[in-house]
Amino acid sequence: MDEQTFIARRRQMFLGKAWYDEFTTAWARHRLWLANNPSASGRDKQEGWLLSKFGIADDSWNELLLNYTAGHPILTLRDQLETVIQAIETYTAALREWHNDPVYPPFLLGDLDHYEQLMQLIGLCYLLHRQDLLPRLAALQDGWFAGEDTLYEDLIGYALPDRYDVDHWHHCDAYRDIVNSAYGDAPVERLADLSQYVKRWYKTSMKGLPWHNTHLEPNQAGYYGYWCFEAGAVAFLQGLDDSKLREFPYYPKDMVDWARNFQPDSPELKLGRCEAGQPCPQAGTWWTPAKPDAHRHFSLGEIMPAFPDSTYGATIWYREAE
Repeated sequence: MDEQTFIARRRQMFLGKAWYDEFTTAWARHRLWLANNPSASGRDKQEGWLLSKFGIADDSWNELLLNYTAGHPILTLRDQLETVIQAIETYTAALREWHNDPVYPPFLLGDLDHYEQLMQLIGLCYLLHRQDLLPRLAALQDGWFAGEDTLYEDLIGYALPDRYDVDHWHHCDAYRDIVNSAYGDAPVERLADLSQYVKRWYKTSMKGLPWHNTHLEPNQAGYYGYWCFEAGAVAFLQGLDDSKLREFPYYPKDMVDWARNFQPDSPELKLGRCEAGQPCPQAGTWWTPAKPDAHRHFSLGEIMPAFPDSTYGATIWYREAE
């Protein structure tokens, strides 16, 4: 992809093509190494494998953020979100063995960075219409945190019935407004609270987190995109008019639009995605995140190849937008 095309597609103006190219080239090699080697920073082999599995989960999450920031079609992120959840599940299994605790969670809600990533993941499940992944997220967290946090229960409760009614939450200052947005008497009140949350999200609420202001670092190291997906999910789930929220560069406006217009039987889903081993449903240029820079023209009916050695997971091809 040339520089001009990249700039036209990216969803945040901070992202430079050089950093994007560097990360997408390196991540596959890095995850392949981690999948086959315990991290050298571990005190022993068990800790080394734990850190390696954490590294794969972290890379998977960062890649999803980066792909959205770089302008990848939203359809492609639906499968990638499941890859992230799978990597977190694998890491959690090792974490529970390490702590000798069968319900130890991957996200400690007292840690703001953990808390925000969990809320982003829950928000993405709604925006990408992958509510089927929410029981798996709940299974990772509920052993420690079921009934312990209002926002966690409210968000996940839109899809999972019989959750808990809780009146306290972690990080009160940062999340008060989005919690309040669920309890306003009228849409205008709920929108006012959500607007305040989005307004404060980057400059105040998330200030000090490891990823904050990373776009200013040399070579943008550590910058994958700034997105408050949970706010987009609340606007979508409550049917709020988010026209004023779209002024903020970290509000995922096009993903909210995609969620609102989603149709399970749409041609986009039928013709824009094809699993390896299946015949190509439409001639054109296709690509897969299972292998960096894997773009190729396929004819109608041609069998889509697989990359079984990929650490990404199943090989799924997506049709490149014309």
